[in-house]
Amino acid sequence: MEFEGRAQLAISSSEFFEQNRDIFIKFCTDISKNEASLDLYKVEQCVGDIYDSLFIKEPDFEALKESINETFKAKTNFANYLISSSFLHLLSSFIKKGNDKQHLHLVNAIERMLQFLNIEKKPQQQAPLNTNFSSSIFKIGEDREREESIILEDLHKIHKENKELSFLNLYKDVPIKHKAKIISIEGNNVVFSVDALQILAILEEKNAFILQDHGLLSHLKADLIKFDLVGLTIKLGNFSRMEYMPASKRATPRVHPNITTPVTLTNAEGKSTRGVMYDISNGGLGVLATESLECKNGDKIKAEFDLKLDNWEEKKSITQELDIVVLLNNKGTYRFCMQNPQEPSETIKDFTKQREFETIQDLKECVSNYI
Repeated sequence: MEFEGRAQLAISSSEFFEQNRDIFIKFCTDISKNEASLDLYKVEQCVGDIYDSLFIKEPDFEALKESINETFKAKTNFANYLISSSFLHLLSSFIKKGNDKQHLHLVNAIERMLQFLNIEKKPQQQAPLNTNFSSSIFKIGEDREREESIILEDLHKIHKENKELSFLNLYKDVPIKHKAKIISIEGNNVVFSVDALQILAILEEKNAFILQDHGLLSHLKADLIKFDLVGLTIKLGNFSRMEYMPASKRATPRVHPNITTPVTLTNAEGKSTRGVMYDISNGGLGVLATESLECKNGDKIKAEFDLKLDNWEEKKSITQELDIVVLLNNKGTYRFCMQNPQEPSETIKDFTKQREFETIQDLKECVSNYI
């Protein structure tokens, strides 16, 4: 079960893999949000176990296979896509951090994992996860160059046709979307003309996100190379494709509260925990807490909290019956992501609309400070 370079990889790159565990899990859960029947808490646990098993000498592959079958059930094609995409994303991030000398050892780790996760077909079941990929899939250096070359060809064509593209970024979870035009293409870098608000939203996220449109085969993600708020231009590079862009799937904008907002959560058995509001929308609520509740995806939970805006004479008390979408555990802090299956109250509608307006006003003030 040993793979070549395991010890060197574990010792020399331990800090990278520790820092990227949560990123790996979030990458998987973000993609999985588009699959309504999946329990995102189980997805988090499953992919976390896979990640933790990459570098140990003798992983429990049978337990991992059982976890994959239990988590994804009949969605074997999706599981296949999720696992391969997450490993490619990890490998790409590893190389971008300057670990190219060690990347072949990571390829060995990934190939070992995929080899032993190849599950035999069972009677009365859909064919299980097929993860027997050739090593050529993970020669990321060549693949990335080829992918970026194709993306740049598409962008050259769009530039020649003088077409616009749509950028979508989040600023404090509020979507910022503007049209942009390509000004020039300099080698592997592209200069765009775009609104100042979009530039600052890109600065906030450290990346630019371009929606699939006008000849693009998929959504794009790119690194910010340079920006000019006076000239309203940005230079982007290191383009890559995104099969899913979670921000584009949001039915309603999420906003952060203007003040620390305590929330009491109570499950069906009457057990309660206290936390603080992370975000709120017409369609749901996010809460951070230091204690968990015994609940799973789809469980009902009651949320009680007060909302207050500067132009309201007094605070307003809210009680909601919500559905758990996912419960994430990040180093002892629990994030409850909940969905509101009913029409939101007028109070919540007013609050989210006003906070969205205030957030964009904050962004506009930032622009004026830069200029």
